[in-house]
Amino acid sequence: MFTPSVQEHIRPSLQIVMQELLALTQESSVEHVTQVMSNIVETFADDMAPFAVQLCTQMRDTFLGMLEEELSRSGLGAPAGGLAAMMDDDDDDDEFGGLGLTIMGILRTMLTVIRAVDDHPQVLLQLEPVFYPLMSHVLQNANFDMLEEILEMVVAFTYIHGRPISDMMWSVLPMLYQAYKMSAFDYFTEMVPAIDNYISVDSDAFMADPSRLQMVLEMIEGVMTSTRAGDIERSNACKLIEAVMMRLRGRIDHVVPTLIDMALPAAGRASEDALIVCGLEVAINALLYNSTLALSHLESKGWTDMFLGAWSANADRFVRVHDKKLSIIALCQLWRTPSEQLPASAQNFLPASVAMMAKFLQTMPAAVLRRAYLENRMMQQVDDDDDDEVEEDDEGNAIGDEDDIFNEKDAQYLEQLTRRAGRAARREGAVPSGPDDEDDAAEMDAFEDDDEDEDDEDGENGFGSFPTGLEEEFFVELPIDETDEYIVFQETMDELQRAGGQRIALLSSALDADMQRVFAEAGKLAQKKREDEAAAPQKDKKQK
Repeated sequence: MFTPSVQEHIRPSLQIVMQELLALTQESSVEHVTQVMSNIVETFADDMAPFAVQLCTQMRDTFLGMLEEELSRSGLGAPAGGLAAMMDDDDDDDEFGGLGLTIMGILRTMLTVIRAVDDHPQVLLQLEPVFYPLMSHVLQNANFDMLEEILEMVVAFTYIHGRPISDMMWSVLPMLYQAYKMSAFDYFTEMVPAIDNYISVDSDAFMADPSRLQMVLEMIEGVMTSTRAGDIERSNACKLIEAVMMRLRGRIDHVVPTLIDMALPAAGRASEDALIVCGLEVAINALLYNSTLALSHLESKGWTDMFLGAWSANADRFVRVHDKKLSIIALCQLWRTPSEQLPASAQNFLPASVAMMAKFLQTMPAAVLRRAYLENRMMQQVDDDDDDEVEEDDEGNAIGDEDDIFNEKDAQYLEQLTRRAGRAARREGAVPSGPDDEDDAAEMDAFEDDDEDEDDEDGENGFGSFPTGLEEEFFVELPIDETDEYIVFQETMDELQRAGGQRIALLSSALDADMQRVFAEAGKLAQKKREDEAAAPQKDKKQK
């Protein structure tokens, strides 16, 4: 992105360079300026923390000022207009087109700063009140063309390492709900990570206000019942239901039946694997939440046979580690449920469930290896991107593809910025005077006027993502992740064997030789995991 020599040239005046660039955005609506700002933030991410709050405050004020002034002057402040109308104007020479790109460029630069300081919780805490007016402005004024960027901010400020969600950020949840009701329905998939944070990061606070659960349930129901939603949107709603059930276990008995009613019919009508699996997993999670409650409701609807049969018939679609783990633990829960609490259809399902258990146990190791491979490849790509440096020849000129480095004109442009920054610093007494005090404003204007707009590619979300299919989800954490499915399986088998009786006899009668081998291997692995867990504290103690 920047050659080492250019980086060395910029670093001492980094803060002033950024301020000068920001000032340029107010003088002219050149998208290239905001792109340069984003590139600088990415390159000097480790150097941003000391002045991130001051810089973001200035960028926020510039952003809101430009947005308010131009929307007011152009009459585009209504939800039907807004920034998108400014950006999509057919007249390429219309200043609104360039201004809209500049405004979005500033917004994305602010996001880049947030990502750069993600490992500095104290800085994020200081940035939260800086960006709150911006988040509330966009959500309350229905500027939905900026919603994805605002949602990324919400995700960042509702997941500050080791911190509960602040009162300020709790006030954003009703804004999200109102935005959803106005016209942000189409952005539900993008809203899911933020909503999930409200449920998962601070569950006690979430449940302290009953309206918060009600808002989330209404949004889920809207997606599950609307003809506008597709299978992928509904599968994401089901993932959100899963988070509700797992995070709020024992607190939402009154809504579990409603959640089952939303998901199972949708899974039955689905054409996409994602909704089939995620819809069924709502009912599977209900078994884990409270098997008696779940089975009682399924039986009252006449759905028990349908659900258990669909679970068995679609077992091959449960390809992720999470899918298999969830099914193994839920089947163990079913096996442990007393006979008097099992409806006849569930008791009849028990022999078939043995083959399902064997399949999930047998295919789990391959799924774990595949997940580890994909995660390693993803992290390697991130490392490659972070370590990507531009080579130079003996004279300090960049070597490489012109798409991967700044060209000669860009380097000259940055040199002009740095010189201008130096003059500003000298005026403020920050650095001693030097020989390069010529006024090169006209030269800079020539660079700006001659620039062509470049496509702005959104970077990968540094706060993580929420996949819409059945890909492995590396940044989604659930309570079940801490549970070892092999140990749960073996503990269940040990418990049933100690109890004796018809249950263990019924399950054992369904085992063939291959299944017996799978169960035996799972038992050995469970024993090894137990031994490793027991040895871990002793190892830690010796190291101390």
